[in-house]
Formats: sequence, structure tokens, C-alpha cells
Amino acid sequence: MTDKTHITILQTADLHGQLETHDEFYLEDGQPVYRRAGGVARMKTLFEQIREENPHTVIVDNGDCFQGSGWVQLTRGEAVVPAMNALDYDVLMPGNWEVVFGKERLLEIAGEYTAPMVCTNMHHADESGDPVGNDVIGNHLFAPFHVLERGGVRIGVLAYNDPALTRRQAPAYSRGIAMTRPAQSMAHWVRHLRETEDCAVVLVMGHLGMAPQVALADEDFAE
Repeated sequence: MTDKTHITILQTADLHGQLETHDEFYLEDGQPVYRRAGGVARMKTLFEQIREENPHTVIVDNGDCFQGSGWVQLTRGEAVVPAMNALDYDVLMPGNWEVVFGKERLLEIAGEYTAPMVCTNMHHADESGDPVGNDVIGNHLFAPFHVLERGGVRIGVLAYNDPALTRRQAPAYSRGIAMTRPAQSMAHWVRHLRETEDCAVVLVMGHLGMAPQVALADEDFAE
């Protein structure tokens, strides 16, 4: 029998600056119920517990982190940095709301995180709003991939943000940023991770919406 490595993957998303435990609305048996939920302290406890149970754990955040609360508005995103660093994520990616304070502020905040920020389809834009040089696999705002290792298993990570980002939010938010579709580059990066980086597993993070992500998962980018 060959040895197997059990890898646990935890994913969070849409923190939206909600750093403290708060009242949350639920429907239980058709009835509205409010319960105390969330908060970085609770998340930290859970992360530590799961990492203790399985050291081969990968924890990622899929974006929309520093928009949506008074604290992040007052600090232009700065309030989430110590909290996210304390949670000790392995990989972060931007969501569609990470551009709310503009491109330069996004790059500043990302540079303060201890975890790497990855995005495979966010590019520096030329004056027309297209990727510089029409290059769909270069000129990225962030690293297009990241490689982790757990129990001797190399894991390649890709991260795709919403291609409609520049149209969904006010254009001023994303000035200088060009988005490309996952299908334009995923096959290239899957090959790169498997053949060049020797990754046994490719993990694709996404902030695309449920239906586009399900459709993407049905595609075969392995060939």
C-alpha cells in the first residue's frame, strides 16, 4: 500500500472588514433567527485547532477583505492588515471590492500582508484599458501563482478574480487595471505548475461568483 498524505484546505472569503463577532441573520425551519457569529478571534481559534489536528493544512482567503465596514473605510483598508496577518494565511487573493481605494492603495495594502497575494488575471493596463502589450500571461499586479508544499506534496495555487470587475464597480476604482478571462490563461498555468514547478496538485482559487465557478470547474484545462 502506498503512503498517502491527507491535506486539509480551509477557505474564507468576503470578510468585508467585519473583524468583530456580530449578530448574524439566519433562517431556521423557515423562521428568522439572530445569532452571534464571526469575528477574527473565533477564526484564529478554529485555524489553530485544525492546524493542530492536521499539520498539512492550507488556509486561503478568496478576497473582498478590506471593504464594507466603518473601520476599513476610516483607515482605507489598513485595519484588516494586522488581523489577516495574525490569522497566518498561506495564500490571499483580491476580490472585486479590493479595488475600492484604487490600484495604488491595493498594492500598498497587499505589500503589508505576510501571506503572498496571488492573482492570475489582474494585469497592469495600458491607456486603452487593455493588458499592457495585450499580454494575457504577463504584466500581473501580483504573482500569477504560488507553490506550497505539505507532507512532500507540491501544491500549485492559481487565483482568478471577476473579469467584469472593471465594469461592476465605478471605473475610477480600477483605473490602471486590466482583467482577463480564466479561459485565456488557465491551461498555460496548469501546464506550467505541473511540468515546470512539479506540482502534484493544482488548487484554483476564485472570486467569480457561484455559477461561473461551477462552469469553470466543469472545464478540462489539464490537457
